[in-house]
Amino acid sequence: MAYTYPEYRSFYVSKLGRRVVASLARRIGTMWPDVTGRHALVIGYAEPWMDVLIKGAASSMVAFPARMGAAAWPACGPNRSSMVDPLELPLPDSSFDSIFVAHTLEHVMDPTAFLREIWRVLSPGGQVLFMVPNRMSMWARSPRTPFDGGQPYSKGQLAHQLQKRSFAMLGEEWAVHFPPTQTPVLSKALEVIEGATARLYPRFGGVLMVLAEKRMLETRAQKSGKVRLYRPQPVAVPKTSHGVFPKN
Repeated sequence: MAYTYPEYRSFYVSKLGRRVVASLARRIGTMWPDVTGRHALVIGYAEPWMDVLIKGAASSMVAFPARMGAAAWPACGPNRSSMVDPLELPLPDSSFDSIFVAHTLEHVMDPTAFLREIWRVLSPGGQVLFMVPNRMSMWARSPRTPFDGGQPYSKGQLAHQLQKRSFAMLGEEWAVHFPPTQTPVLSKALEVIEGATARLYPRFGGVLMVLAEKRMLETRAQKSGKVRLYRPQPVAVPKTSHGVFPKN
């Protein structure tokens, strides 16, 4: 089941949700690149980690998939959020240096088309951090959490998808190494359970996080050095009153 924005928010402020936030924050803190002076894009629901994701960024934006709904962001100042079709992102080519994707890849109808759009809007050498449900975990089969439903991924499955779309994997981590339960008995032991499981069975974490880098496409002539590699440049696109770029 795909959650809506209010449902994601409701889960992440719950007792179990706050534990998930803390577990994911540790991984994001080590994997997310330094965006100081760079352009950052967040796709999906990432409200609990926004301070880390945009710290020092020259510019930032949040794109909410239409099926999720949207909310104004930030709370103060001009709005920098928009509701979009993830398969046709209304953004110029090569316009962002770093992209964070959460609660989105597993729900899109055409993952290949979505990854193609991510590649298109990333600048050459730009990096993208994906957060997806881990296929091997019980979280991917728990209807009480936002990680159930859609298409969970193993490391191999996501690596295959990324390779097909000209991304190079830079690293992977698993997070949320505790069961999706809020029962009083187990909730007190979750910290101990997470530490032990992360050490002994790291790949059974509820969430898989993968960092990848955009590789430029090459033809045979380009590989031989006879022509220069084409690098798309950002283009100016007018903005409508609804905050969404119009299609051509």
